[in-house]
Amino acid sequence: MVFGLYRRAGRFTPADRPRGRPFARVAVATLVAVLLGSILSGSAAANQFSPPWADLFYSHWPGGGGLDTGGFVADVAPYLNAGGYEAWQDSGSTAAISMSTYYAQSDAVWAMYGHGGPGFVTQYNSTYGNSVLNASPGVPGSSCTSPNDCISNYSYSQLHAIRLMVFWGCETGQTVNGVNILNTVTGLGVDSSIAWSGVLYTNQGRVWNSAFFYSLIYYGYTVGSATSYANNAVISQYGVGNMGGMNTWQIGGSPGVKLVPALYGS
Repeated sequence: MVFGLYRRAGRFTPADRPRGRPFARVAVATLVAVLLGSILSGSAAANQFSPPWADLFYSHWPGGGGLDTGGFVADVAPYLNAGGYEAWQDSGSTAAISMSTYYAQSDAVWAMYGHGGPGFVTQYNSTYGNSVLNASPGVPGSSCTSPNDCISNYSYSQLHAIRLMVFWGCETGQTVNGVNILNTVTGLGVDSSIAWSGVLYTNQGRVWNSAFFYSLIYYGYTVGSATSYANNAVISQYGVGNMGGMNTWQIGGSPGVKLVPALYGS
């Protein structure tokens, strides 16, 4: 937790914040005190800040053909900032995946882009290699201890303020042993979430992701309408027969959720 505490406080330096964004309206000392108090007391309650926070997690797997999802978050962070969120581009190469769920407790929007499978999504870390975020211990081969984590480790009071979660990775939306990652987060109060049942391709995925968030912010679309808009964006560029799996999206929770105005979830 010490690493997460240091990193969060460091976000409020001019070098870390997105260009053109004001400092968050929480003093660094106040933020550190809130987080430290939560850690030491074992508090189960989520923290909410103004502007609402959005965390976007990406990784670059080593090797010439390694998956690199940095472009996904670089595309949409400016949209979320323009929409009134405090959006952060989080590299899986500098934090274990267990930190992503720690941050989620303060997020209105949370998205992870990586490799995946039924009930899980992975990030690459230079120290740990692949670390895995599982829906619950029911996912085959799952581990719920750091550097891995299980969403089911968390409570309604910790995650219910999230308006939207995105689990971008191959087959993340499939059900295994009765476990489905969308059902898991919906049961913990997340307003809306998206995962995919098919094998995904990066180029089409990046087009889809950009169009999805653009329409949520600039057109004020609902999550359901934004998925249709994003599908059409992929079709217009790659053709209806070459969607790279992006048309296999599934929505958990409500498709009627909007991201504007910028607010935490219910």
